Amino acid sequence: RALRAAYPESAAPGDQWTVDRITLRNGVELEALGTGKSIRGRKSSATRPTLVIVDDPQDRKHIVSAAWRQHDWTWFTQDLLNVGSPETIYLVAGTSLHRDALVDRLMRQPGWEAYRFPAIQRWPINMWLWQQWEDIYTEVNNPRRVQDALAFYRQHQEQMDQGAVVCWPQREDLYTLMRLRVDIGRTAFEAEKQGNPLNPELCEWPESYFEKHIWFDTWPQNLVVRVMALDPSKGSDSRLGDYSALVLLGVDAQGVLYVEADLQRRPVEQIVRDTVDHYQRFRPDAFGCEANAWQELLAGDFQSEFERRGLLGIRPVPLLNREPKVVRIRRLGPFLSQRRIRFKTKSRGTSLLVEQLKDFPLGDHDDGPDALEMAIRLATQMLASPQTEQYAGQLLLQ
Repeated sequence: RALRAAYPESAAPGDQWTVDRITLRNGVELEALGTGKSIRGRKSSATRPTLVIVDDPQDRKHIVSAAWRQHDWTWFTQDLLNVGSPETIYLVAGTSLHRDALVDRLMRQPGWEAYRFPAIQRWPINMWLWQQWEDIYTEVNNPRRVQDALAFYRQHQEQMDQGAVVCWPQREDLYTLMRLRVDIGRTAFEAEKQGNPLNPELCEWPESYFEKHIWFDTWPQNLVVRVMALDPSKGSDSRLGDYSALVLLGVDAQGVLYVEADLQRRPVEQIVRDTVDHYQRFRPDAFGCEANAWQELLAGDFQSEFERRGLLGIRPVPLLNREPKVVRIRRLGPFLSQRRIRFKTKSRGTSLLVEQLKDFPLGDHDDGPDALEMAIRLATQMLASPQTEQYAGQLLLQ
């Protein structure tokens, strides 16, 4: 009734009304299709679709397979996105079931306007009280555990709510969400309600390390040292290949680290060109590269490119990695926990680096964190030099 009152010219059946295709009174046609279905050539007379709405395009049985994820992505980009005209509007809504799910990949595409809506947008400050509440709520030998937990919450509600922000309080308040977090388990809660498809309990660092405080807009002027570090891949063009990861790192007088990253899958020639481009813009005090790849893959190409651009006498520092990558990347933990790292906004490569840090050690790739560790190691060497001795100790890795 409300629809008919608001839209009397359209909210009524036309001459077609079936399970998957309907026509409204004003001639507008709507059609429903499943993911992966043939969609090419869809039109009404000479008119192509003007609005395409995609709702939950993937399910769990497909998302666990890399082949199915790629199949869905190919269908979406090659078939669905070509069904309309340049004026067609596409709306996509879905649950983040995997870091490489279709909705997650779209959020990383520059042409899309993307939003993520975690149910708990900001966690309560006094999580230790919520832990006490959880102990009461999950006491299986207490038949009144649900009532006792609610009584505990009401007694400490002001403290337990402090700092929390939820997405839709009229539908799901904080207490409802925290109960659900226990009832379905944290892994399911993170995927279904927070848009985080990995098990947070198995990741190295908690989500709280990656809140709004980590971002910066403009490079500070008072940097004590600037360095660049490169972890090159072998230039594979494969979608599943490693990234070549370049990290730009600056350290201020208080020991805060500012980071920008360029992560791409690219051949050797492009690695060299892009790196020298960043060098000319950033003007680091030192530039380091993973030692093994340096001699066998990049030394000659870099020397030629630096000389071609008139950058003479530059000697990149080979960085020898003697310890396992996981051990080295875990050294980043203290900097994250102490809130001493800031990441550049509006940088696709930097955002990808942050995602790899969030997923470590479960993610498919860790090239960005590896390059970040090498950059910090190189900055540590620079800070320990006689020219910057007064700052030594602020950045030394424990």
